[in-house]
Amino acid sequence: MKQKITVIALLCALVFSIVGAYFLYEHLTPDTPGGQLAVVGGGNSSDTSKPSEDEGKQPSADQSDTSGNEGSSDNTTDNGSSGEGSENTPDQSDPQPDHDHGDESEDHGDLIKAYDFKMYDVNGSEVKLSDFFGKPIVLNFWASWCGPCQSEMPAFNEVYNEYKDKIHFVMVSIDDTMKDAKKFITDNGYSLPVYHDTDYEGSAAYGVSAIPLTYFIDKNGYLTAYGNFPFDKPTLMQGINRIYTP
Repeated sequence: MKQKITVIALLCALVFSIVGAYFLYEHLTPDTPGGQLAVVGGGNSSDTSKPSEDEGKQPSADQSDTSGNEGSSDNTTDNGSSGEGSENTPDQSDPQPDHDHGDESEDHGDLIKAYDFKMYDVNGSEVKLSDFFGKPIVLNFWASWCGPCQSEMPAFNEVYNEYKDKIHFVMVSIDDTMKDAKKFITDNGYSLPVYHDTDYEGSAAYGVSAIPLTYFIDKNGYLTAYGNFPFDKPTLMQGINRIYTP
């Protein structure tokens, strides 16, 4: 009798495991490689037209929601963890920079200055985000073990090679070591510049509870849009059109 109960219990556990795995696959796997860009500072998040000089940069603390991709499709993880097995559902709240840092991130009317933070380049030299002000910036938080991050890298690399003289691509790795990030970039033949968020200062400032996370910053250092999902090229170009006009 005990054996029968044990077998039944094991079968039930197996069924629940299969159902649970199917549920996670359906709800945590992106349906498409891209999502909908969220505009910082009012307006329609699906508006992909280039901003006029009067509209220009539209950051504000009230960021519009991204599409359903953000809440249901990101196979992402918390900062500081590693290994694909550690990827999990992100916090449902919108990722927003922490602007309680004094004048550096003070609101200027409807504009929000991108919060400055330090990171390290492949040579271990300290670099600040503000070092890149003067040109538009694509700020991306990623990790080599993150599946969705891996899926968007070809698009980022392609667009980087097209716009590298006009736009700064700041690809900030939250890998445990810079060695892991460098190996991933080298093994895949990417030419993207990589930086390391050693102290997780940038991750904390920009509310990085889930990756990949990308912010678009204009040449004056103001936030314009963001996306908390793996980008495809068309969606990446939507963000670039908000910070760069040929």
